[in-house]
Amino acid sequence: MRIGAVATIVLMLFGLEATPALAADCRDISYATERAKLQRYMSSHDYPRNDQAFLLAGVDRRVRQMRESDLNERGAACGIKAVRAQVLGCMNRGLPPRLPSTKRNTGKAFWGKANVSAPSALVIGMFHACTGAALEVMFSVK
Repeated sequence: MRIGAVATIVLMLFGLEATPALAADCRDISYATERAKLQRYMSSHDYPRNDQAFLLAGVDRRVRQMRESDLNERGAACGIKAVRAQVLGCMNRGLPPRLPSTKRNTGKAFWGKANVSAPSALVIGMFHACTGAALEVMFSVK
């Protein structure tokens, strides 16, 4: 039950309601624009520059692992560039407008970095949630 609720929320964040216009609309999204929004979000929330660089490089590296050959019909109608951009758009819509003032570290390692900060873990978690939504909706999961 809990996983179903989380999946529903992520699908809503990803903006993938079943409409025939989706294929036409999805090509209007730009990876560069969505990446810039993510960078502005992190800057405006006082993420240290080294954390921003780490997170943006991690996002870039991981979305490049999404292959066009794995897209389903819906994903193919959008194209891999638009699908990758939609993952970032989902992140931008899902990240909270305000962060708790704490900058504490998690004590956990994510994406090869030990003891990431709580705000960085939030970005990483949102990335994985949005990637999961993309896999469900835009890819032929094997």
